[in-house]
Amino acid sequence: VLMDINLNGAMDGIEAADIIRSRLDIPVILSTAAMDDERIDKAKITMPFGYLLKPIRERDLKVTIEMALYVSQVDKKRRLMEGTLRESEGQIRLLVENMGDMVSQHLPDSTIVYASQSCQELLGFTSKELINKRSADFVHPEDVESTVEIMNEAVSRHSNHYRLQHRLRNKQGIYVW
Repeated sequence: VLMDINLNGAMDGIEAADIIRSRLDIPVILSTAAMDDERIDKAKITMPFGYLLKPIRERDLKVTIEMALYVSQVDKKRRLMEGTLRESEGQIRLLVENMGDMVSQHLPDSTIVYASQSCQELLGFTSKELINKRSADFVHPEDVESTVEIMNEAVSRHSNHYRLQHRLRNKQGIYVW
């Protein structure tokens, strides 16, 4: 939609552009003869796909329309991929939460960023008590060397996962396999 900011009626082109974009998901290009900072700041909020000053030159209009259509298509594909990714993440989380194995995710410095329900139940900690703690602080002292070795090997292979079997200290201070 190519729309002048000044419209006859109850709303201006900026308000109309906001409604068109949010309800119909159609790219809007605004045009005006006036270029004051207040109007530009108000127009930015509606996220127009372009802003043309009058008199509009044919070349500028063509380029702006092509860019608006391209950005709109890319934006729609991005939103679709984000939705697919969220759905996949939800399915993976559901799988992990219901499989019964301890699953956790760590940063390279061993900071825990995710601990499955099984992990929480076995260790007796809540997610809040585990997140942002270092997993190395829970590993039995006799298992630290082999655990670090396996983790370093996985990092050097650029592996996203590895399998460990070691003892961890639970909330009561007892080590469990």
